[in-house]
Order: sequence, then structure tokens, then C-alpha cells
Amino acid sequence: MSGDNPPAFPNNGSYGHSGQYLPEGGMTLRDWFAGQAIAAIITVTSAGQHHPGRSKPDASTLEGMALDAYELADAMLATRQQEK
Repeated sequence: MSGDNPPAFPNNGSYGHSGQYLPEGGMTLRDWFAGQAIAAIITVTSAGQHHPGRSKPDASTLEGMALDAYELADAMLATRQQEK
């Protein structure tokens, strides 16, 4: 996984019932950031204070909200890299 988008909650994996090792990378930081942003995006969209999906005008409202959440997550990752 890229250093620009590390796991948000990394773990080393676990052993299954058969004793087989099951590696788990965890949720990406991008997904975590987008998940945190979506609640606010839904709130302001529902209140008529935000019109989602401006980057893709033909997107449905739901798709637009998801696009906006990931655009915000990408901006957060970019800023995080600049701060290093």
C-alpha cells in the first residue's frame, strides 16, 4: 500500500480456525477520511446548504455526496503529505 494512503487502523492479521494466517491491511486512511466527511456532507446537503457532485454534474445526489467525500479525503491526504 502506498505511503500516501496508509492503513487507518493497521493490524498484523490473525490466524483463522484452520491455523492459516490471514493478513489484514485495515481500512485505508482515505476511506477513513471520506467516512468522517460524509456525515457533514449529508447534513448540509439535506439542509439545502450544499449541492453535491459539482465535479460530475450528471451525478445523482447520492453519488455526488460520495464523490465530494472522497474529494475532501484526497485533499486531506495531500495536505497531510505537505505537512511532512
